Amino acid sequence: MAPSDLNNLHDIHQPVAISHWPLAPGWWFLIAVGLSVALITALRWHRRWKRTAYRRAALAELRSATSTAEVAEIMKRTALAGFGRAEVASLTGHDWIQWLRRSTDLELEQQVADDLSLAIYRSPQPPQPPQEALLRFAGAWIETHRDTTSPQQADSC
Repeated sequence: MAPSDLNNLHDIHQPVAISHWPLAPGWWFLIAVGLSVALITALRWHRRWKRTAYRRAALAELRSATSTAEVAEIMKRTALAGFGRAEVASLTGHDWIQWLRRSTDLELEQQVADDLSLAIYRSPQPPQPPQEALLRFAGAWIETHRDTTSPQQADSC
């Protein structure tokens, strides 16, 4: 190779850098799917959060309950909010306890059942403080109760 040939060589030209914009159609599709999934998830979470607001309110009231009658009242109001008046309002005594048993997998001790069924009929003076077993059952029931009519809905909550 002659020395003059080396003088005629030029630098290698780099190709133009590939632009990241505009995006390829596949990326637009992936972004649309991702946003759709995020939106659907957020809407479902929000609906569930609104649907269970009565549970959160009942648990807050339960923490400040000072009597067995108050715990029984909170549970009845929670049942009314969750299941409606047609199903719950007429339940008292043994029927109320049976309904509570059907609406949860929790074990309802006989003493707790007796306290719940009789608490609202006892004399309010002096108020009887709630037993720990009653508070535990009430809190667990509020968190975990399910529809007593359709087993499929119990799995979705």
